[in-house]
This record gives sequence, structure tokens and C-alpha cells, in this order.
Amino acid sequence: MVGMRTTRVAAVAAAGIATLLLSACSGGQTGGNPETTSAASSGLAGFDPCTALSSSELQNLGVSGESKPYNKQGEVGCDYEGDDLLLTVLKAEGRDLAAWEGRRNNFDSLTKNDVGGRQGLQGIALGGTGQGVCNQFVDAGKDSLDIVVVLESDRVKDTDPCAKALEVAQVVEQKLPK
Repeated sequence: MVGMRTTRVAAVAAAGIATLLLSACSGGQTGGNPETTSAASSGLAGFDPCTALSSSELQNLGVSGESKPYNKQGEVGCDYEGDDLLLTVLKAEGRDLAAWEGRRNNFDSLTKNDVGGRQGLQGIALGGTGQGVCNQFVDAGKDSLDIVVVLESDRVKDTDPCAKALEVAQVVEQKLPK
């Protein structure tokens, strides 16, 4: 059991590093409207990542237990822990998909995709290829949703974290404000 906990701590650290890398690059946006960073004008202002997934949906996704609020470096969301993965659902208020695309150099890969009819981006943070971590961004107007999947180290070889992130995003997308 100690090994599982150590692995999970390492995975959480990897997710935190990826999120910090993305957060650290969030300043200096040019040509944007200052209102887009205001919570009052945010399309996700009323969205609660901690209630976005029901217990049955979490179980179907392989996650159990209570959600744990996440609020670091301006990223607000919730962590959900499963037996072989850590799932984090974050609100990226004031960051639309173009903002993530503008940070393309912070990713090993960043690919456009579709999430329930909404535009999306799937990304692996710089240096993260093969590490079992993937971000799935979902368009929410002036904002975006960032779903991070971090796999346990023993699952990295047989599970695609980006496929899992997309699976989660498809469930959460249905609950986003239209």
C-alpha cells in the first residue's frame, strides 16, 4: 500500500507541475478584452466542478470517493481519486481555447478535437509524453474547462490518459452552461 501511495503522490506532483507550467504562462495576454478576465463576465462563474459528476458517473469512470476542492495558482476545481488515476476538473476562467493555443510551446502535443459538439483541445504538457498525464480543454465561450487525467505509473503502458480525459470531458460537457 505504501508503494501505491508513493506512486499517487508522484502522479499528483506531475499533474501539479503541468498545471503550474500552464498557469505560469497565463500572464501577458495581448489584444484581449480586460472584461474576459472578470469572474462576473465568466461563462463558468456558476459552474461547480465539485458537483459536475454524480457518484454513479464517477463510478462508471473508475473514480470513487469524495471530491477534494483544488485552488492553487488561480486554478479552481476539484480532484477525484480513483484506484488507478487522479482526475482533476478545473475552471479556466478568462482563458478560452485560443489562450491555450497561444501557449502551444508549453506542450509536447496540442491537438484540436470535438467534445459533445463543442470545440476542444487535447494536450500533453512539455516533457510529459509517455508519463500518463493528459489535459482535455473544452470550449466554454470566454472560458474553458481543463480536465486533467494522471494515471498510476503501473497503468501508463496499457491506458491512454487522453482517451480517458476525453471520456470524462464528454460527461462533464453536458453540464456546462450553454
